[in-house]
Amino acid sequence: MSSPTRTSPPKNSIGGTTATQILGMNRYGGKHAAYRKIVRSLEGLPDATPVNFQMYRGMICEDPVVQLIQEDFLAETGFFLGELFGSGVVRHADYPFIHATVDRLLVDADGKFSGILEIKTVARMPGNDKYWWRYGQGSSQHLTQIEHYVEVLESALPERIAGGKLTENYLLVAEADPETWSMAVRLIEDGHPLDGIRPLIDIHWVKCSFPGDYGDTKLKDLVKFWTRHVEARNPPEIDGSDDCTATIIDQIPLRTGEREIKAEDEEHGKASEVIAEYDFIRDRLREIEEELDSYREEKRSLKARQSEIKNSLSVLAGDNSVIESQEFRVKFSRSMKGRGFDSDRFRIEHPEEWARYQKEGRESERVTITRKK
Repeated sequence: MSSPTRTSPPKNSIGGTTATQILGMNRYGGKHAAYRKIVRSLEGLPDATPVNFQMYRGMICEDPVVQLIQEDFLAETGFFLGELFGSGVVRHADYPFIHATVDRLLVDADGKFSGILEIKTVARMPGNDKYWWRYGQGSSQHLTQIEHYVEVLESALPERIAGGKLTENYLLVAEADPETWSMAVRLIEDGHPLDGIRPLIDIHWVKCSFPGDYGDTKLKDLVKFWTRHVEARNPPEIDGSDDCTATIIDQIPLRTGEREIKAEDEEHGKASEVIAEYDFIRDRLREIEEELDSYREEKRSLKARQSEIKNSLSVLAGDNSVIESQEFRVKFSRSMKGRGFDSDRFRIEHPEEWARYQKEGRESERVTITRKK
């Protein structure tokens, strides 16, 4: 099937990613991030969420990754991969402020929808386990996102779904190191496919299963969030996130003057209580930091001794690349360390280009608590 041109997903309603933020399953933002994104869009303000490389990579690599696997996917599952025409946005039949933007639909031989395919690109960092070793059938965030899409599509398009239920739902994860993804992005921007670097990208897909109670549980939480917070323009409960700070700054854009709180005031009791807790946390953090300093010193000493032992073995080996006995084997290999992008030098030699690629910052607020004697 051909790939229709799609617009950016709407930000003025609850999609799959925003749903995971509201439900507390997204490591990149919580309720305040969801609230600010939706409300700012409804009020005609620009989205304050910066588009980082990870988000950009996911957007432009989706189609090329599908091209790499669609024939194998068809051979394994028997389903064609298609897209919704137009904007690709489907809204819940009962709650139009809840939507879905699926990556791919699984289409059977009769042209009916049997399930969805959610596509994730993951950068594998040195020393980290592969995604599949950590999550097996998929992380809770990704599974919830897929379940959200299933709920919305089954509600909105029952006549186009085989048997009225989407039962063949898959998560596909394409995983590679950061350098490979940088190369992939350059190839795509230059109009080339990813076939040449296919061996460097680890691609797996797995069929997902769900409890089937999304409509009775999580969906109700999303509706409650919309009515209680978005419609009422009532921010979520205070938390420690940067987005919560940004919400407060939006509500109080300017601070002037000074307010005295008397001992008999209700606010005085509340402030005293939380400041006492703040003092306790500050003191405990200092204790933990002292303990960590001790561990760090021990770690430095042990690592120095490790390096000393390796150097001793290097001298013992002479010009041999391996020393071996019945009890041990030591192999020596060399590589270039310390290579990377020199951002300081680039900033000095190319100040205009440096300024061009700076990201917009986020206004913050410093809170200083001082105990009076």
